[in-house]
Amino acid sequence: MGKTIKRKSEEGSSKARKTRRGGSEAVEYLKEKADEDLKLKSKELELKRQENEQLQVIQTRQTQMFKVMIEQQQEQQKQEKEGMAQMFKTMIEQ
Repeated sequence: MGKTIKRKSEEGSSKARKTRRGGSEAVEYLKEKADEDLKLKSKELELKRQENEQLQVIQTRQTQMFKVMIEQQQEQQKQEKEGMAQMFKTMIEQ
């Protein structure tokens, strides 16, 4: 038994004792991680908002262009109709 105690005391002196870390380090890490996650989520939401704004601008422009095209077609049809009416009128008069 004396040898065991001597051996344990020799081994104990050569090995460094492990100390437990406090729970505050884990809490601090989790706080930092939550802050980083919140910042990332905020950036993602801002990017999505900007993307949606850009899509809306594009859709508005397309709608305006479509309206202009329709107006141009209607004007062209009106001119063709008037031209045909004028041509028939001159044919009838002859």
